[in-house]
Formats: sequence, structure tokens, C-alpha cells
Amino acid sequence: MTVSQVLTNLRVNTLPNITTQRQMGDDDLINIINEGMLTLHGLFNIRFEQAIILVPAFRTTFKVSNSDPNVIMASYSKLAECSIKAEYKSKSELLKAAIELDKNLKESILLDNNLQNKDIFKTRHDQVLKILSISSDNPRDSFSINQENVFAIDQETLFFPHIKEGDILYVKYKPKPTLCLVSALDEELDLPDTLLDVLYSFVTLKIITGLSGIEGIRQFYPSVLSAYNQEIQKAQASGAIIPQSWEFKDLKGFI
Repeated sequence: MTVSQVLTNLRVNTLPNITTQRQMGDDDLINIINEGMLTLHGLFNIRFEQAIILVPAFRTTFKVSNSDPNVIMASYSKLAECSIKAEYKSKSELLKAAIELDKNLKESILLDNNLQNKDIFKTRHDQVLKILSISSDNPRDSFSINQENVFAIDQETLFFPHIKEGDILYVKYKPKPTLCLVSALDEELDLPDTLLDVLYSFVTLKIITGLSGIEGIRQFYPSVLSAYNQEIQKAQASGAIIPQSWEFKDLKGFI
């Protein structure tokens, strides 16, 4: 569903029930929608991605970000892109191709005139919302954040006290959603349609909290909060998200 359609649904079906300000501006609504998207992408298993850390000499701290020259962000999609473009016969060949692709993308010199592929690259989800797990090619290695062999300095920065040159580390993470812009209302909302009712309930909760006085909050907040929690439970029960029982930690993007 496009951002414009979501705004229309909110104005027609949501705002009239909670506020007389039916002409609430796009900027204000989109700010709340974006806050809801970040909340829901953190709460639900909507999407997973992987960063590959190529350990050089004399480095033990890495930023899981495009700004780190030794990190390939969103490697699932980049490995898939390389597999589509050519038939690589070994893991080392595929990894080498992904490194070259990542380098070209960072330099912004690849496929300047290919709109289709530029759209693919634009949606690669290469910003970390939450780091989930870490692994390596050595089955004997074990990583547990702030407990075993790896420490989180901040949300994106990891310190590995025992790694060595040549090691390859795989960091599974939840990527940040693509946020909405007032200048791009025809873009698709980066949220599954199955979670739209949860988003609408989130927007309702935020507006009630922000616009109502103390008496209004006392009167409406419990029921609105209950409705929001019910929508979350419905989404979890209906299979609208990736089940927690699914294990992806050993799937590194290689066949």
C-alpha cells in the first residue's frame, strides 16, 4: 500500500473517531507513521539481513555500517544479485564478487543508467535497527554479545577481542525500515499489509496521548491501549510475521 493510501485511510477511518482535527497535516501524520514503523519493525520479525565482516590485520573493532570499509552490509541481497548475474562455482568466488559489488556501490559508480537495478539497490535495508546474532565459518567459534567473544560498544559497533586476520564474521540483524517522506507519497509503505491495522492502532494511541487533556487520557487511553495490544496479538496469532521458531543463524547467503 502506498503512503498516500495509508494517509487517506487514517483521515477517513481513524482520525474522525479520535479528534476533530481531521485535516491534520501530512508532516505530523508521517512523523507518527515513521515512529510506528520503527516500533513495529523492532517488535515483529518482518525482515532479516546480514553483514559480513572481513577481518584485516590489527583490527578488532568494527562498525556494522556502510561507513566501515571492511563490512559488507545487506549481504543476503548482494550475494543474491551476484548469483543472478553469473554462475559462481565456489563460495570464495561468490564472496569475491560480493566484495567488488559492495565496493562499486559505495563509490556510487555502478549501473548509473539502469533504473531497475538502482531501485533494487535502494531497498537493500543496510542500516541496523537491532543486531541479533553473530557467527563465523568455524563451527567451534561461539559468540554471545557482551558474554562471549564479542562486546557491543554501541548499537552498531562491535569489539571482538580474539579474532585474527582473515577471519570472516557474519552479523545477522534487523534492518531499519525505509521511512516515509512527504515528497514521496506514491512510494510503497515499508510494512506488510498484514500489519496495517497494528499501525493504525499505534497512530490512534499516539494521537490520543498527544492531543487529549488529562481527563481525555483517563477516559480513552485504556481502551485505545487495549485495542493496540489486541491488534498485536492478532498479528502474532495469524502468522503475519516470521515465527520466532524459524532459525536463520546458519544461513549465510551461500548455497
